[in-house]
Amino acid sequence: ITTGNLVKLGTGGDGHAFSGNGIFMDFDNLGGGNFTGNFLRFDNSQATVFTVNSAGNVVTSGDIAVNGGDITSSGALNITPGGTLTAGATGQATVLQGSTTSLTSNGAGNDITLTSADQIILNAGSTIELQDNTNVTGNLDISGTLTSGTADAFQIDASGNISTTGTTGLTLTGAGSDIT
Repeated sequence: ITTGNLVKLGTGGDGHAFSGNGIFMDFDNLGGGNFTGNFLRFDNSQATVFTVNSAGNVVTSGDIAVNGGDITSSGALNITPGGTLTAGATGQATVLQGSTTSLTSNGAGNDITLTSADQIILNAGSTIELQDNTNVTGNLDISGTLTSGTADAFQIDASGNISTTGTTGLTLTGAGSDIT
């Protein structure tokens, strides 16, 4: 046979209800031996392209299309690519959600780069905290009040008014540097 189906399993005609397993494999069902092979192994031109091993692990050399929309896990879900991990597609939204969402880089530079064609919006609903030294290249535009220090001891409001509860130690030079 060169075309068609080599094996096809089906029920006894249209309209018949079926309950059970289409294929049921139970190796070592009495627990006396040890099954270490594959439940399934598919090869194409002597190269293995898909396996389901004795532990239930699925290995494929091709792409996985999940057209139902969900991948769920009863425990932690780890995705460990051999190269770049790409989430989402051009023109589509990508959402990472959870009670805590962490992005960690363990590379040589430990850099995490967020690149956007328009804006990167951090909306925490309360506080966004930048720890350690933070560099801003370009303009920093703040539409609220910039506060610093314990109990917001130093503040610059959206109009540019500066207030402090401590000694500023400011030295102003140049045109318009008068303090009143």
